Amino acid sequence: MLWTTPVYRFRIPRASDPSSEELEEIVIDVTGSAPSFAEPSEALKEVLHDIFTSNDLKGIRTVVEFGAGKLKNIPCILKQGKAVCAVDFKELTLKPFTKENLRKCEKYGSKFQKLIFPNPFLSDRKRFDLALLLNVPPVMPVPAERLYLFDVLHGKLNDGKYLLWVAQKEGYYKKIREEGENGCGDGLWMGVTRHEKTFYRYHPVDELDELMALYGFVLVKRFDIPDDARLYQKTAHNLFAGLLTPIRIRKEIPIDNTIADPE
Repeated sequence: MLWTTPVYRFRIPRASDPSSEELEEIVIDVTGSAPSFAEPSEALKEVLHDIFTSNDLKGIRTVVEFGAGKLKNIPCILKQGKAVCAVDFKELTLKPFTKENLRKCEKYGSKFQKLIFPNPFLSDRKRFDLALLLNVPPVMPVPAERLYLFDVLHGKLNDGKYLLWVAQKEGYYKKIREEGENGCGDGLWMGVTRHEKTFYRYHPVDELDELMALYGFVLVKRFDIPDDARLYQKTAHNLFAGLLTPIRIRKEIPIDNTIADPE
């Protein structure tokens, strides 16, 4: 099963040299990328308001945020009268900040649902009108898991409904990438002074649109904010449906528990 832990353990070429036969161990905790902001940015609030009030989009009543982090976005969406499902690792639910937001969300009763992945989220049969991917795939260190996520979310959406992608632009990460530092798979590890690292991989929008098209999503709107913000609509043509499965991914990328916690 995928996503049973937010901790990933790898052996990667030392000094970011892909041809090096000398490997070093690295441990990545994806929950370390969850931002500490108290609430959504003003830009994101504008994007969500635009979507919820648009006359051009089919009505949106139910929302799922995959990688909801510390639930900072959820109260804002609940205030809009939407039913919301928040999905993330159990480890993040134990954070004090998350517990405070959880209390706010639970005041909305049945309008709010919290699901931990991989289960019960993957086995849950509910479908939604809008899926939120807010700075989530860029911090996932295994490319195949990102692609599998697109397939999963295609199945979680009602026909003709929407997926919102928001991700920060490459910014200062570009210099690190161009200088060949911190290489890890198809992205970068971050956190020089931290024992457990985080991961980042920028997705150029042309590449993103192609990936989304292969997984049955067509671009319907771009938003003019500092981040990349793109709204996709589900189509009936998921060309890669079922191509990647948790069993196939784990077969090629097994969990290696012989890599110890960093000291």
